[in-house]
Amino acid sequence: MAGAIARNDSQNGVGKAPAGIEAVIKASSDTALRQSDEELSSLNALAINCLRKLPDGRVVSWGGRTLDGAAPSTP
Repeated sequence: MAGAIARNDSQNGVGKAPAGIEAVIKASSDTALRQSDEELSSLNALAINCLRKLPDGRVVSWGGRTLDGAAPSTP
C-alpha cells in the first residue's frame, strides 16, 4: 500500500487520493476476502479503506478515507 501511495503522490500530487481503479496494488494478485458493494459502502462510511479485486484481475485500493474523517465532531 505504501508503494501505491508513493506512486500516486509522484504521478498525481498529494491532493488526489490513492484510491479507485487507478490505484493498482501491483504486487498483489488477489484479496483474501470478497466484499459486496453494500459491504464496501458500509466500511467506507466507517473510514475503512479496502482492497478490491476488479473483474479484469487488478487489485486496487478502494476508498480514500482518512482517520480524520472518522473522528467525531468537536465544538
